[in-house]
Amino acid sequence: LIFDPFAGSCVVEVCCHKLQRRFIGCEINKEYFEKGSNEGEATVVGSASILGGNLIIPESVFYDGKTYKVTQIAARAFLSKKLLTSITIPESVTSIGLWAFANCDNVTTLTAPGNCIQYFLNFPKLKSLTILGDVSSQIGQLNQDKTLKTVTIKDATLICDDAFCGCSS
Repeated sequence: LIFDPFAGSCVVEVCCHKLQRRFIGCEINKEYFEKGSNEGEATVVGSASILGGNLIIPESVFYDGKTYKVTQIAARAFLSKKLLTSITIPESVTSIGLWAFANCDNVTTLTAPGNCIQYFLNFPKLKSLTILGDVSSQIGQLNQDKTLKTVTIKDATLICDDAFCGCSS
C-alpha cells in the first residue's frame, strides 16, 4: 500500500496504477483540491488501484512531524472501484464529495459516521451497515436492492424519524 499525503498532482497515483500497487492519498495543500481544508486537516483524494477488497480510511495521517486529521473524502475519490467489498470511514470525516463511492457495486460492508450517510448512493450487495454516531438521514437509499440484513448504530443520541424509510427488514 502506497500512501501519498500530497496527492493533488496525482503523479504517485498514476505510477501506482501502472505498477498495479494499491494507493491512498490525502492532500494537505489547499491549492490541489476544490474545497480547501482548514489548517491541520487532510482530504483523501482517491486510489488508483485497489487490489484487495477492504478500504480503511485513517482518522489521521502523520507527515513531516505533524499529524493531520482526515476530515474529507474528495469527489469521485473511489468512483467505480468494482473490487471494493468493505469500506470503513472514521468519525473524523465530516464531508464526502459527490460520487465519491458511486458504482462501487460489490460493497457488502460499510462503516461510516451517521452524518455522512447522505453522501452514499446505492450499494446493491450491502449486507452489513455500522453507523457511528447520530443518524440524520435515510438508510434505505444505501440499499435499494434490499440485501441489507444488519444495521448497527454506535454511540447515537439522535435517530431521525425517517432513518429506516425504504428498509424492508
